[in-house]
Amino acid sequence: MSGMNWNINRQKTEQENLRQRIRTLEAMGALFPGHVWTARPDGSPEYLSQSIREYTGIQVSNTSANYDDVIHPDDVAANEHYWEELAAGRDPGELEFRIRRADGVYRWFLCRMRAVRGLNGALVGWVCLNWDINDRKIAESRRRSEGQNYRRIVDCVPACVCVADPAGNLVYVNKVGLAALGRPSEEVVGDLWMNYIHPTEVEAARAQWAQCIEAGRPVDVVVRMQQYDGAYRWQHLIAEPFYDEGAIVNWYLVVIEVDDAVKAQEILKKNEREAREIVDAGHDLARHPKRGNRPMESPHAFVHRKDLGGN
Repeated sequence: MSGMNWNINRQKTEQENLRQRIRTLEAMGALFPGHVWTARPDGSPEYLSQSIREYTGIQVSNTSANYDDVIHPDDVAANEHYWEELAAGRDPGELEFRIRRADGVYRWFLCRMRAVRGLNGALVGWVCLNWDINDRKIAESRRRSEGQNYRRIVDCVPACVCVADPAGNLVYVNKVGLAALGRPSEEVVGDLWMNYIHPTEVEAARAQWAQCIEAGRPVDVVVRMQQYDGAYRWQHLIAEPFYDEGAIVNWYLVVIEVDDAVKAQEILKKNEREAREIVDAGHDLARHPKRGNRPMESPHAFVHRKDLGGN
């Protein structure tokens, strides 16, 4: 009987080293609150940590057959584009996508990648980490919904309502404000709204606005602003800062048209001035009767002439 023997000691050692690396990866993966996995240069999964296998229900750690199936159908294209960017040598940053849990529920994850290169610089694979951000995404969606509800409410207010950033630049103007100016939002936000203040008042208004913003003081100013029909009308601007943890995070501005009130005050002041002038002129004539066109006579003298048949 004859036979051949091969020395497989080296092969056994390499297999044991591989198993040891897998055990090391498993231990490392257990330390992270997210899912650790590795991918081949083409992006196909090579190793899936125990946490991601338990989450998805995938039983084999080194297969990609089922991994793509647990990605939400609406996020498959974004995932493919992400890997295309990586393959092209570009850094697409982070990827947000939904992964199906073993019970069929999808949750949002943030995926981060790092390239693994050999001694010659060639790409040999990727190390990946998925963080569960589902609670954050729900909170963001809730805030967006609340923001939309807030805008709908503010748009119903019969006055111009604006929101500015900490530097005083407008970031939002409600529908009433845009309709009053007759301008789209992009021509009003920032500091562009000041372009519609009357030319004789804009520099003083701009200076007062900047001083109040810098000092964190409320703004209270009355200026003329050009409206949708090209006419300038008096507007009362009131702005208050909103603080969060001691820092200004927003300014809230309300603009109320006071054109009729200002003009009524101007007419009243004019009438009062004219009345004072008439009274002053009467007193002056009473003191100096010869300054008139004819000498002033008392009413008694006028009646006396009438009785005598005089003219």
